[in-house]
Amino acid sequence: MKNFTRFILALSMISTFGVANAQYDLTANSITATATSSNEVPPGTPIVLTLEFENTGPQLIPDQSTALLVFLNGTDTIQTIEGVFNGDMAVGAIYTFNSDPFTLPATPPNVNLCGFILLTSSPELDSTDNLVCDAYTVSTTANLDIKTKGLVMVSPTAQDLDSFDIFDGDNTPPNITGVYAEFKNNGNITFPAGFGIPYAYEFEGNVVVYLGTLTAAMAPGDSTTRPTVDPSFMIPTEVGDYEICLFNYYGDDELGNDTLCHQWTMIDTYTPPPPVGVEENSFVSNQTMFYYNRALYVKNVRNAVNITVVDASGKIFTQSTMIEDGSISFEDAVPGVYVVQSTNSANGNTSMQKIVVQ
Repeated sequence: MKNFTRFILALSMISTFGVANAQYDLTANSITATATSSNEVPPGTPIVLTLEFENTGPQLIPDQSTALLVFLNGTDTIQTIEGVFNGDMAVGAIYTFNSDPFTLPATPPNVNLCGFILLTSSPELDSTDNLVCDAYTVSTTANLDIKTKGLVMVSPTAQDLDSFDIFDGDNTPPNITGVYAEFKNNGNITFPAGFGIPYAYEFEGNVVVYLGTLTAAMAPGDSTTRPTVDPSFMIPTEVGDYEICLFNYYGDDELGNDTLCHQWTMIDTYTPPPPVGVEENSFVSNQTMFYYNRALYVKNVRNAVNITVVDASGKIFTQSTMIEDGSISFEDAVPGVYVVQSTNSANGNTSMQKIVVQ
């Protein structure tokens, strides 16, 4: 807002008009950006401003009082907030307030970032101490990087799900009801207390978002562990490979370290009962069968062999008669347990074998 100075002058005149009865005073103490120790900020990457202000008047500022907060780049307004006090502000109390994220262009390289606060529900004793500014340099040497450091499964744990056996649907995997995230400041910029890290968990196309608010400043190299949350992800009772992912989406300088995933495999070791009158036994004669790379190989065939393959539900996957060595493809088979029944046409001997397709 190019007329900010004129706007402040008008507010000051209104405040001064009632100064004889004024009992309150807010002072802007400092303005801090997410910057390096030498006040460098990155171009084109979201940063925030933190305004620290103090009740320097002789009385507490009562609950539900209102104030105007403005963040500026020089005389241009970045953000305006009309705030309401939630509770009394004691004499000498110091509060901080963060702006929404915003970006700065590469030029001009030198900027003057400011914060302004003025009580609007009552006149102030001194309206000359409401604005504070600090000089910053826009530079590519400033690196803002939030690394997704850890994804920890609490309920269930990762070990609970790895190789979970659904056993023909009799075992139901537990829903994901407890996870927490860890993030690291991987750049050279300090994030202020109150800074919010936006992040999300994703499972099977379902996304649940959170905002991790820092309770203390996070300097370069520091990490933060967010509280355990319940995304309420339901795991299907089906064999296959699954993964849960965590990602932060602040939009920092390094996007390659924003996502972290954990994978696991669900299995089914259930073996369907053999057909009536047929017992499971080992292969007779010299005929052999082995499974490799999604194919079943039959070797040493001497007589015609009738082969039937059924899945875990008892449904026939394929049937064939082999009169010589060959193979049966499982390229189109869904992952799971299959039972292979082989019957020698010459003597009627029947054998069964279980294979697992992944």
